[in-house]
Amino acid sequence: MKNAIAKLMIATMVIDSDIDQRETEVIKENIEILGITDKEYDELLSEAKEINGLNDFLAWTHPSLDTLNEQDDPELSGLAVRSMMLVAYADGKIKDVESDFIKSTASILGIANPTWGIEKWIPGALERTVRSKFDNITNTDNE
Repeated sequence: MKNAIAKLMIATMVIDSDIDQRETEVIKENIEILGITDKEYDELLSEAKEINGLNDFLAWTHPSLDTLNEQDDPELSGLAVRSMMLVAYADGKIKDVESDFIKSTASILGIANPTWGIEKWIPGALERTVRSKFDNITNTDNE
């Protein structure tokens, strides 16, 4: 389950074919809270860099979506989507492909589409929400 969230965050970073350092930092900070090691992160990133086209991308992300759907936990699914939003906001610009991927993920997970805004407080609010949810997960789930 934790790998599923990490994988979707990485997918959000690579979907636009640009691995931005700020996105990398956001991912590393948040997956550390999940208990994902640097080695696991590097392996996931290496896999993501091997993606060649839409079909590969969908095949790589599909198991993560299945894992989250199997959990049948709207809070967890919401956390995954908010985590993806953090990554998309990290470089200060949401690209259409990132937004479309996040909205599609929300739909597949059966949760409401995220609301986008340009206010500067949104990234901070998202980060506080995600960190709070991660803290709850790490305190109750040591997978």
